[in-house]
Amino acid sequence: MEWTHRTAVVNGIHIHYVTHGHGAPVILLHGWPEFWYGWRQQIPVLGERFEVIVPDMRGFGYSDKPLTGYDTRTAASDIYELARLLGHQRVALVAHDIGARVAYRFTLDHEDMVSRLALLDSTPRTSVMGRSGRRWSESAGTPTSINSTICRKSSSKDARRSICGIFSGIGA
Repeated sequence: MEWTHRTAVVNGIHIHYVTHGHGAPVILLHGWPEFWYGWRQQIPVLGERFEVIVPDMRGFGYSDKPLTGYDTRTAASDIYELARLLGHQRVALVAHDIGARVAYRFTLDHEDMVSRLALLDSTPRTSVMGRSGRRWSESAGTPTSINSTICRKSSSKDARRSICGIFSGIGA
């Protein structure tokens, strides 16, 4: 299995990312203390139907490790700017652990760019999502308690299939 490694300058830092496949864009965000390689088993499965984009978030893997900018808003801005640089107007996001916090912030800040959102292992409770978070999840047809979408073992074949199932409507 071969995928393409690239680096882009966003928000003044170098972000490393891996791409694979063709189709509607799906961005996979890793957890702590991981990097793109944590998604290695999902990349080929999703790459059969989607353009998979897997960045190393700032401070991780092959991306720059600046002294500042580790808040979720800045990290979400990095991913947003990467998506824009790659020419995407809408993306699906799949994220777990701290990546879920970044994806959630991305969605709150740029909801018009998010076609689908899957948060694994670290979903915020609706009591901390705030008003706009509840509005977004309800308009997306998601239950108010998003915790029902959590996957515990994303490296298993069943979890890979369930992630693909979440995105069955993308690009249709």
